[in-house]
Amino acid sequence: MRFTARAVLLEAGKQLLVFAAYYAAAEAGMMFALPSVNLSLVWPPTGVALALTYLLGLRFAGSIALSSMVVSLGMNSGFVPALAIAMGNSLGALAGAYLLRRRFDFSATLDRIRDVVLMVLAGALVSSIISSSVNAEVMHLAGLTEWKGFSSLWWVCWVADFMGILLVAPFILTLGSCREGRWPWPRVVEMVLLFVVLLTLSMTVYSDLLPIKLARPLSYAVFPVMIWTAVRFTSREVSGLLLVAAYVAVSYTGAMKGPFTDGMLRENLLSLHAHLGILALSSLLLAATAAEARRAEEKARQHLQELAHTGRISAMGEMAAGLAHELNQPLCAIMTFSQASLRLLDNPREREELRAALGRIVGNAERSADIIRQMRAFVRKGEPSVAAADINELVRQVVALTRADVRRHGVHLTVEYAERLPLVRIEAIQIQQVLVNLIRNAVDAIAASGTLRREVAIVTRRTSDGVEVCVADSGPGIDPAVKSELFEPFVTTKTDGLGLGLSISRSIVEAHGGRLNVSNQEEGGAVFAFVLPFEMEAVRNAG
Repeated sequence: MRFTARAVLLEAGKQLLVFAAYYAAAEAGMMFALPSVNLSLVWPPTGVALALTYLLGLRFAGSIALSSMVVSLGMNSGFVPALAIAMGNSLGALAGAYLLRRRFDFSATLDRIRDVVLMVLAGALVSSIISSSVNAEVMHLAGLTEWKGFSSLWWVCWVADFMGILLVAPFILTLGSCREGRWPWPRVVEMVLLFVVLLTLSMTVYSDLLPIKLARPLSYAVFPVMIWTAVRFTSREVSGLLLVAAYVAVSYTGAMKGPFTDGMLRENLLSLHAHLGILALSSLLLAATAAEARRAEEKARQHLQELAHTGRISAMGEMAAGLAHELNQPLCAIMTFSQASLRLLDNPREREELRAALGRIVGNAERSADIIRQMRAFVRKGEPSVAAADINELVRQVVALTRADVRRHGVHLTVEYAERLPLVRIEAIQIQQVLVNLIRNAVDAIAASGTLRREVAIVTRRTSDGVEVCVADSGPGIDPAVKSELFEPFVTTKTDGLGLGLSISRSIVEAHGGRLNVSNQEEGGAVFAFVLPFEMEAVRNAG
């Protein structure tokens, strides 16, 4: 019973909210009416009606009709005309919301181009045609308009309804659907600056501060601000700033001021609505395009992580023999010293020898655990953790991980660490994977060539724009015929390779803002080098 009563009260509150929102929008719309006629330049209630009916449910069309009827009666309309207008407004909102909710894959976040197109065609166009057709006919027959030329310019009602949806509905839809978290302070400051700049420009170019011949071309000065917002933010922020610019433009035009008041009424209305319509559509479409690009980038990043994880597992599988040998040594040592310890326990005078044997057991157990820990860390799958890291320490870890594979092929590995290197901001496991791929490729090249000089050298150094890691080998080098395609997927010089290792490595390095290059040495062999940009805080501390 308590739940039912609460549900009834909640439903009543929502219905009242829709009623009040539509009524408030109608009061605002009356402010946009031209002095010479009883018609508004833009009718915001149509946008409020469509957006709230879509977000809250089709059943709220009844509150729209009731509120519309109250507004019409307040304008001294008769009961029958007021009822007809209310039916037209509610049917328009109901039809548009029904198409968007039930017939199309529409998202109120407007973060896809198809969502913007659907809102315009299935929402704004259908809703405005229904509501304006009914309202225009009723107003004309009832003599509610003071405009003598109304019969030839009936389309003004449709444009007012259409623009009310195009300018108001996106803000309500995105505001009620967006789930973005709290912004960092730089983003808040940027948004405030954009708002101030847009408001200043709008108050300047849409008012009578400038001569009309100068104000009309300068009215497009708001476009760069909207473009910046569309690229940097979401449709919610774009629609909010769009509403601000439209409010200023329509308010001044309704007061017969600004760049859209110097011609015949027909031309003035066309100029205003064309200007605001192009501004709205271009801004919303650009915001949706930017959102799709960000999603595509995120999808590509996730795909790269999946490929990288698969590559790490494959690498560990290929190094399994060497790792098994690497683990077998400390395990055999543990067994040997354990057996010796058991024998030493029978002789109390051999305490020091027993202590030493137990210490070797602990040391070898730690070595085994460290190898296993490195293997697990290397093949683990999880969210990337970007942090400042010491590239020298990263190289040491990779050398320890690949030592067994290098030794198994009879290759001599040398490492030259640069001192006082600044930190780099990286995802450590992914950069480790790049190093493992380069080292294993170098070892494989030497093993396949059969050369007597079997050396791999790793060098870290500081460059002008970052930290560089070079992996040089004494193999046959890179064939110039395949050098330009070496980093492309499925291009390999190995007989049993898939050709994904270098492609993944390059993608990882470039995702970190770096670059991966290859060259041949004069004395023979190849050099793969990648540069990672500095962690700026580390550069300041090092300086």
